[in-house]
Amino acid sequence: MSSPLLLLEHVHVKLQNQRVLHDLNWTLEPGQHWAIYGSNGAGKSTFFKLVRGDLWPEHGGLRQYNLTGTPTESPIQARERIALVSPEAQDWYLLQDWEQSALQVVLTGLFQSQLLYQHIEEADRVHAHHLLEQLWLTHLENRDVRMLSQGERRRVLLARALIGKPQVLLLDEFFEGVDTPSRAFLKKVLEDVAHRTTILYSTHRTTEELPFTTHALTLKQGHLEVGRPEMKTPPMWGHGVQVQQSGKVLVSVDCPETYREEQLVLKNIRFEMHEGEHWAILGANGSGKSTLAKLIRKELYPAYGGKVLHHGQEVSAWVSKKEFALVAGDQQHRHKLNVPARIVIASGFFDFVGRHDPLSNEQEARLEQVIELLQLQEIAEKPASILSQGQMKKVLLARAVVGNPKVIILDEALDYLDADAKMLFTEALGQLATHGTQFICIAHHTLDLPEFLTHAMVLENGEIKYSGPIQNLPEQNLPGA
Repeated sequence: MSSPLLLLEHVHVKLQNQRVLHDLNWTLEPGQHWAIYGSNGAGKSTFFKLVRGDLWPEHGGLRQYNLTGTPTESPIQARERIALVSPEAQDWYLLQDWEQSALQVVLTGLFQSQLLYQHIEEADRVHAHHLLEQLWLTHLENRDVRMLSQGERRRVLLARALIGKPQVLLLDEFFEGVDTPSRAFLKKVLEDVAHRTTILYSTHRTTEELPFTTHALTLKQGHLEVGRPEMKTPPMWGHGVQVQQSGKVLVSVDCPETYREEQLVLKNIRFEMHEGEHWAILGANGSGKSTLAKLIRKELYPAYGGKVLHHGQEVSAWVSKKEFALVAGDQQHRHKLNVPARIVIASGFFDFVGRHDPLSNEQEARLEQVIELLQLQEIAEKPASILSQGQMKKVLLARAVVGNPKVIILDEALDYLDADAKMLFTEALGQLATHGTQFICIAHHTLDLPEFLTHAMVLENGEIKYSGPIQNLPEQNLPGA
C-alpha cells in the first residue's frame, strides 16, 4: 500500500491570532482528486495554503509530506511539487506598477517566484510557448498581464502552475469569472492533467464539480467534514420587481475606438441607457465588457472623437463615479487593507481607497443601515486584509450601495459568493431596484443575472453583436448556468 502524499493529524491554524482551522485530520492519497466545499470564510483558501506549506500549523499538530519517497514535516520540497492557482496570486500581478507579459508570468512558475530574474533555457521557453498554445493564449503571450481579462489571467496562472510539472495542483475558486466556452475547454484540459497530477479544487457551485473527482470535503467554520454539503439554489435577483421606463436618457456612449495600453479594445460602441432600464452585458473573456463599464464611469476615456454623456452633458469623472458605482474583480486587491471592513464600506461615500475624513451623522446612519441590510455585522470590525474572497466581495457590494448611486455596475459581482450570500443579495438588490436603483450586470452565469433585467448587450471581439430588449436576445448569446 502506498504512503499518503500528505497526512494531517490534529492540525490547527491561526491567522493574526485568530484560529481559522480546527483539529484537522485528513490524508491525501495518490490518485485522489478532491472537491473542497465551504461557505465564505469557512477556511478554504487557508486550507490550500496549509496543504502547500505556505502556512505552519500550530505546535502539537502533525503535517507530514511524502512526495519524494521520504516522509518529512518540512514544507520546502513540498512547495516545489505543489502548485497553487488562487485569486490572491492573480491580484498580486494587478497590484504591480511594472509590466510583465503573459509569457514572463508563465516562466516564473519554473522558479516558484513572482518575478522573472533567472536565465531561461530554450527548452523551457519552448515548453512555455506550448502551454500557452494549449490554453488558447498564444496571441496574448506578449500582452501585459494586467491588461488581460479575468478569465485570460486565470489561464495564464494555470500555465504558470503547470510549467513546473507539479505532483499536486491546487485550484482555489478557479472557474469564477470564466466564460462558458472557456469553462468547458478548461475542464477538458484539467481532465488530461488529472491523469498525471493530483488535483484539489474549491468551488461554491456543484455544477463546477469536475468529472474525475474521487472525493469531496466540506469546511464549516474551520472544521473539516468529509462529503458534500447540501447545496441551495439561489433565486434570481429582484424576484417580482416591476420597472417603469421614463424614456429619459441617463447615459449615452458614442465611441468609434477605445484603447487600453495602446491596444484597441472596443470598436464602434453606440449605446444608450434610459432611466428605469436594467442592462446585462454579455460576452466571452476579453470581449471588452469590463472596459465598457470603466468607459461609462469615465475611468477610461475613448479615443479622439468619442463621447460619453450623462443626461446629455459632459460631466467630470467625479460626478460620473458618484452616479455609477462599480463592483469589479480588480477592486478586490486595492481594498484588502489592514483596516476594519467598515472603513472600506464607508470609503464608498468618497470613492476613496482606505481611511477617510470623519463621517457626518447622516453618513454614519447610512453606513449602519447598509451593514444591517447586507448582514455584515460579524465582519464589520475585522481587518479587510484577513477576509476571504467571498467576504471581501460582500464588503465591496456594501461599499457600492452606501453612497446611494443612481446605477450600480456589477462586474461579475457574485463570483466567490456562497449560496446563502447570493440569496441575501438577491433580496437586497431587489429592494434597491424597487426603490429606483438601476443595474448594469456583467455575468457569465445565468443564475447571476437579475430577473428584473430589461435589456441586454452582447460584445464580441470588442464590437456590439446585439443590443436591445432582453426578451429578444438570441438564446445562443445567453451565458451558461
